[in-house]
Amino acid sequence: MNRQDLSWKAKLKFAIDQVVKESNDFENFLKKCRLHNIEVVYNPEHVIDLKFRLDGQKKFARARTFGRYYESKQISRRIAMYKSIMTYTLKTDIICTDKMQFSSGLECWADIKNMQEASRVINILTKYKIENNEHLESVALTDYSKIGALSEQLNSLNT
Repeated sequence: MNRQDLSWKAKLKFAIDQVVKESNDFENFLKKCRLHNIEVVYNPEHVIDLKFRLDGQKKFARARTFGRYYESKQISRRIAMYKSIMTYTLKTDIICTDKMQFSSGLECWADIKNMQEASRVINILTKYKIENNEHLESVALTDYSKIGALSEQLNSLNT
């Protein structure tokens, strides 16, 4: 059924995965589920706290029946994971010299290390023929979309 694209579970799992990728937190996930035509019943006081249903389905499906990956705590972790991937963190080892004003030796050492790091970054940029900031942004976005497509293929292979 899954290979013929007739499985309602596969369709629902795919829809939930898409909503997880778009959400900022669990509350936002619940709102976006409704926008994607997924009915959600969330009651944290019950043992079975999360149920899903696509439009046209008769019964709700418990999150637990899809596996641990679709339970509320795990969905919260997945959202946090996707959110941390999407945010940019500085990956260079530039040393701040503001606090080294009293030691000329440390300041000289930090300047040398910063020049080495700048040289490393310039070498990487020239290796990939990056000319300006806009070009760097477009290359990064295309590579990020390739990573997303590969992770979706991996997820489909895992299922």
